[in-house]
Amino acid sequence: MVASLAAIPAMAFGQDARAPAGSVTIISPKQAVEAALALSPALRGAGAAQQAARSDALQARLRPNPELRGTFENFGGVGGRGDYRGGRALETTIGIAQRIEC
Repeated sequence: MVASLAAIPAMAFGQDARAPAGSVTIISPKQAVEAALALSPALRGAGAAQQAARSDALQARLRPNPELRGTFENFGGVGGRGDYRGGRALETTIGIAQRIEC
């Protein structure tokens, strides 16, 4: 039993301590965070959710945009008859709407 316990540290020292090919040496906490964000899909998703929450908060403070509305009636088109032929009796209504929040 004593021989098997003595072999464990020997095996640990016999291992290659070099980093695998393509790995990055991290020397600061900032680099560790950047590497984790770049390599982890779960952390990238959390970052996207955080950005979406910030964008929602920004949008909530803005006023709504005005709306331009248009209506076209009595458009006879190609198959119209009489006064409605070819769009001669076309009635157009255009308006603008602005929602006012209290």
